[in-house]
Amino acid sequence: MTTTDDSSASSLTFPHPILTPIKGKPTNVTLLPLKKELYSNAIAIHSTRGGGANGHLAMLMPAATYLNRAGEAFVIPVHPGPAPVHPAGATGAQITEINRLYDKNIAEHQLYLKVATKLKNQLLQAVDKIYLSILEDPEFGYADVQCGAMLSHLLDTYGVVDDIDITTNRNRLDEPWNPDVPMENIWIRIREVQLFATSAGPNEAISDKAVIRAILPTFEDSGLLLHACEMWNDKAPADQTLEAFMTHFTHGDKERIRKLTTRTAGYHGANTATDTPPASNATANTATDTPPASAIANDGTRVYYCWTHGLGTNKAHTGPTCQHKADGHKDEATVTNMMGGNAKIMGRRPNRDRGTRE
Repeated sequence: MTTTDDSSASSLTFPHPILTPIKGKPTNVTLLPLKKELYSNAIAIHSTRGGGANGHLAMLMPAATYLNRAGEAFVIPVHPGPAPVHPAGATGAQITEINRLYDKNIAEHQLYLKVATKLKNQLLQAVDKIYLSILEDPEFGYADVQCGAMLSHLLDTYGVVDDIDITTNRNRLDEPWNPDVPMENIWIRIREVQLFATSAGPNEAISDKAVIRAILPTFEDSGLLLHACEMWNDKAPADQTLEAFMTHFTHGDKERIRKLTTRTAGYHGANTATDTPPASNATANTATDTPPASAIANDGTRVYYCWTHGLGTNKAHTGPTCQHKADGHKDEATVTNMMGGNAKIMGRRPNRDRGTRE
């Protein structure tokens, strides 16, 4: 990929030293992280211009958008000339002040150029040249092309969202909950889905209420957070905010893991003799005859796990003994490490109307 000389910008420290690379043709989905990381890097290098609170963000953001954010326009620092100009009869103090302002303007101008160079090189390294080549000059390359112009070109050309993108994004809210991964992954996904929807236009925004309506059934269907779901449904509508939803189910999942860990540990400690084949069966296949790790549900029922079918009370139906294994079935999956398998309770057939999103 083509880059410009970056030696003068090497001393800059960005929160994102390397931008997330885009493989192949850019899309709205891949451009949003790129834009966010560039904005973050530009803001990180302080400037007193444009309100003094947004660093060098103005070199990337459209002028009107920046003015709306900062409340003050960003005036690009220009080179003050080859030397400071001292008026005739200037006093020593005046000369000192003129020299100070000259040095300050030189420093601001040089810093602006350094930031511009570094951000441009980062963008050129993150995106294949073919998608920016229309901006390249046959003689000077990208030397006279600003990073903000490059970013605008990418967003305007490849960042347009169509109906398929919008539908695919909304459907991410219906993805099953995998209890083997941190609950925080769901909150990150929600934030990404809402941001993407908002970027598609104000009419495509997904409200917090719609998010809750979509996510709640995934917790109910799992059968693992039923108590937390019941407690949530008992809350007053005014208290059912998205922030409260995330706090409530983060706590509920921690309690689920705590109880499961405690009961599983108790099972292994107190019931090892019960679940181990008697000595007279020494010639039998121990791996087959020994029941796999199990756990005790909230009502005291012992449950066993099958990667394909989920949790059940049938001691004879486990991962290794399953008679109808799905593709990718994992015999070694257990109650405490489902390895991405089915988290539902066998035999449960939920039948609910998930409603429509707002």
